[in-house]
Amino acid sequence: MSKFAIQHAPEQFSELVFAQSDIQRRLEEYAACKRTKPIILHGTYGGGKSTIAKLLVTTRDPINRGFWQTINCSNVEQGFLTPIEGTWRFAELLEVESMCVLEEADLLSRRNQFDLRAFMDQHGGMFIMTTNHLHAIDPSIRSRCDCIEIKPPVAKNYLPVVQKILASHGVAMGPQPLLKVLDVCGNWRDVLGAVEDMVQNASLGCDLSAA
Repeated sequence: MSKFAIQHAPEQFSELVFAQSDIQRRLEEYAACKRTKPIILHGTYGGGKSTIAKLLVTTRDPINRGFWQTINCSNVEQGFLTPIEGTWRFAELLEVESMCVLEEADLLSRRNQFDLRAFMDQHGGMFIMTTNHLHAIDPSIRSRCDCIEIKPPVAKNYLPVVQKILASHGVAMGPQPLLKVLDVCGNWRDVLGAVEDMVQNASLGCDLSAA
């Protein structure tokens, strides 16, 4: 992730931009702890699944009690859940929710997926998985989860947050030329790349109204 993207990554769940109001409402219910089923966030590359997952756990645990972890499944070995088992058992004793974000869950081996299923059945807790390939996750795990597709928002949905980012850099741009730029962006990564270009061009004295 670029320095610009990190600088302007959403810090609050309320700052996220969604394509569908029903998905936004559903995830808001998870953020507010009104829903407790494990989640699989799936969809195209660059759609913000990892950011959503991170903000879900930090919103569910606002005082950061520390009972959650993030695991990137691209390089895990057999027994990858063993290190967090002690934390989860301690959380159970304290009656505190334990959570784990599994990035790229589709990259788990078949054996590791079966271990994950057994762990979920034994310990409960909140797993939030992200994947670009939902079909690669075993059906027995999918059936235990709320599978939520994250679709890229249309350009107009990004407009308020993009204008806010530009303003933080002292750049003003009208909605119509801005929408023209955003219309060709396929996802949030594309949007941030386009915004960084606009900020750079503005610093060089370019006329952004001609974009």
